[in-house]
Amino acid sequence: GALQGPGVLRVSDARFANQEIALDTIPLDGLQVTVSTGARLTGKVLLHDGGPVADAVITLRDPSGRLRPASRSVTTGADGAFAFAGLTPDLDLVLFATTTKDGRTWSGRLSRARAGGEPVAITVRSEDPDLDPARGR
Repeated sequence: GALQGPGVLRVSDARFANQEIALDTIPLDGLQVTVSTGARLTGKVLLHDGGPVADAVITLRDPSGRLRPASRSVTTGADGAFAFAGLTPDLDLVLFATTTKDGRTWSGRLSRARAGGEPVAITVRSEDPDLDPARGR
């Protein structure tokens, strides 16, 4: 469609840092944009005994709403490791980890994490109740 200037070009891609580029006019020959990779947030998902959790889904959320997209998800590798890129270092982020193990749902949460620092660890625990009546005897 038709474009009008002045305006703002917003770069919103989970692989790169959010950017806003002010445009006084719309260039007829196109616009070359170099995007920043931003900061990374890395970590591992672990069981209570310290063992890694493979194939867990990690969801990153920005409660302040400044990050676009505000929610991102990745899956852990065989060693329980995960990484997010394109983040802003001054944002407080929340991480959620979920997986299934032995037919049960396991989850964990890290209520405050920042990109660009040391790797983080999220410990998952079973959230399913123990319904074995023989155990209570």
